Amino acid sequence: MVTAAVMVIIPAAPAAARDFRIVDVAAAVDGAAIDFRAVLELPLSEEAAEAVDKGIAVTLGLNIDLLREREWWWDKGLGTWQVRAELRRHRPSGRYLVRVDGPGGGGSGGLDSGNGGFTSGNGEATGNGRSFPSLDAALEHLGRGLGARLPLTESLQLRRERYRLKVKAVVLFDMLPAPLRLWAYVAPSWRMASRASSWPLAP
Repeated sequence: MVTAAVMVIIPAAPAAARDFRIVDVAAAVDGAAIDFRAVLELPLSEEAAEAVDKGIAVTLGLNIDLLREREWWWDKGLGTWQVRAELRRHRPSGRYLVRVDGPGGGGSGGLDSGNGGFTSGNGEATGNGRSFPSLDAALEHLGRGLGARLPLTESLQLRRERYRLKVKAVVLFDMLPAPLRLWAYVAPSWRMASRASSWPLAP
């Protein structure tokens, strides 16, 4: 009797994602806003980098929560903001574009500054963003300083109490094209995020 050999093909697992890291945060209250700046490490997985190379926009989000510390109870959440940084490749020129939007939208976030503008750095101006010759250069410049001016409403005027900012960097799956979005939710290669870090804020 001849026994047929059965070959099972197991698809290769996608490359695992590497963790983002929040290296440092500088924040200070200035009138009716918090001037905020974070230094980050933002390594992309091979699959995410390939998506950017193909011209797909990948958006990184910096989630920021303001908490008032309480000694005998859970800390109270007072405000939440999100700074977004969009990465994509401009296929005709081959350059990598970075556009940052702060809590107010319209480019109110900034690189290397909390004043709502974009520094010159080594990139070339492209509207309300910058362009870079390589993805590594774009990520390095972005990680060097992602800042924004976080508005405080009248009800959020800070008093002489203890406050802290909880900060986390993530990939915003909802900003991806629909077919890729579904894959990103389940693929290990897209699980790029930092741990939530807490940083003191003096009123």
